[in-house]
Amino acid sequence: MERAIRMLNLFTAVIMLVTGFYIQETFDMVLSNNVKTIIIIGMLIYFLLMLDQVLTYKSSNSYPAKE
Repeated sequence: MERAIRMLNLFTAVIMLVTGFYIQETFDMVLSNNVKTIIIIGMLIYFLLMLDQVLTYKSSNSYPAKE
C-alpha cells in the first residue's frame, strides 16, 4: 500500500512539472523573469523530492532483512 502511495505522489509530481511548463508557455508575456524562475525552481524541487522518495523506497526494499 505504501508503494502505491509513493507512486501516486510521483505521478502528481509529474503532473505538477507539466503544469509548470504549460503555465510558462501560456503566460509567457505576462510573467516576469522572477516569477518564471520561482515556478521552475519550485516544480523541479518538488519533482526531485518525490523522485528521491520513490528511489529510496525501492533501494531500501531491494534486499529485505532476513528474520
